[in-house]
Amino acid sequence: MTQKTLAELMVLFLLLISCARVFFLKKVKIDVVSIVPLIALVLSVLSVCAQGFSVEAAVIVALAFFVFLWNIRALLRLTSQVVIDHYGTPFFLISLFNLLLVLAAIVIVVYTRPVFVSASKFNATQTSERLHGTFYSGFQPVEQVFDRPCATVFRFAKRNATLATDVEQSENHAIYMRQQDVDAARIAAQNTPGPHKIILFMPNKRTSVQSYIPLYLKLAHDGFIVYTADFYPDDASWFGSFKDRFVFRAFNFALLSLSRPAEYEELLKKHTALFINEYRSLLTYAHPDITDTVFLAGDQDTAFAMETLKALYPALIDGTFDLATVQDYPTPGWGPVEQTYPLLARYLKGLERDPSLYMSSHITTALEKAVNATHERLNPIPSEEESHDAE
Repeated sequence: MTQKTLAELMVLFLLLISCARVFFLKKVKIDVVSIVPLIALVLSVLSVCAQGFSVEAAVIVALAFFVFLWNIRALLRLTSQVVIDHYGTPFFLISLFNLLLVLAAIVIVVYTRPVFVSASKFNATQTSERLHGTFYSGFQPVEQVFDRPCATVFRFAKRNATLATDVEQSENHAIYMRQQDVDAARIAAQNTPGPHKIILFMPNKRTSVQSYIPLYLKLAHDGFIVYTADFYPDDASWFGSFKDRFVFRAFNFALLSLSRPAEYEELLKKHTALFINEYRSLLTYAHPDITDTVFLAGDQDTAFAMETLKALYPALIDGTFDLATVQDYPTPGWGPVEQTYPLLARYLKGLERDPSLYMSSHITTALEKAVNATHERLNPIPSEEESHDAE
């Protein structure tokens, strides 16, 4: 299961214990379990802060708050060390009602859980780094306690695949690394033939990096190196309000695109420069070699920004690819939601949860064909005669 699903189930399990205690705790002297709803409420809020706001997260927070409210008196009795000899009928009935709600929530969470994909099963590695800074000043790794993270960059690659630039960065930052790690990176780079096929992917603002994880891992398995990121610096103002915060941004974009699509399209056109800044920052972070084949990829909303940036850096960027152009892709702009967000897939297109990862593989195949065609054109394989002459 994904971290988000595990966090939701942990909160619901705590609520289950709290609501069910009226059945298995008899003649209680000190109701210690009354503190559990408070713990569940705090954990549900922390989960939203870590994973972002969503409808299902809001429902779980509301349920935890509702259970907490009905346990306030019990919690006050606990803090005052008041002895309880039985549970009253009203408390028993409301606990039973809450128990039924919690059980229903558990069933829904399990049934609509995202499909879990493991990097190890794809023989791939997934690394991430938190950065602070702005588009104007640039981004640096978070190293100090008071450095506020403004971006998280992810890198997906085949296991043991290392870029030459990774070795350069390791040596430049050797003070922060063990020497054996630097040596291991250098050896891996020597054993990894180049040039490399690098894909810089920026998810839409109504989604996140997590919405495309199956695609990244499939690409990494097939020998591509993928960089992607979530940027939320101070100079990336989309709404000009608290809606720009990481916790709320994807939800507000998704809500706007579903309720007022024309206004959503206008907002994207107005802030095309922000998409360009994101791709440019990702390109700077990846720091590809001039011999590498570099593709910009996105899903519908970033198409114009990709073409604009390609025109600005024709020597570095070899092509662009819009996932929305893939035939039979049912949810352009949202990612393979059958795998990453089954509840949304049912709402958008009536699609069922698909653990086979078919759509992710279908989209990835189209992207790989485009990148491979350009890579082969830029790096033609010499004929046997040419190889013989070279010898």
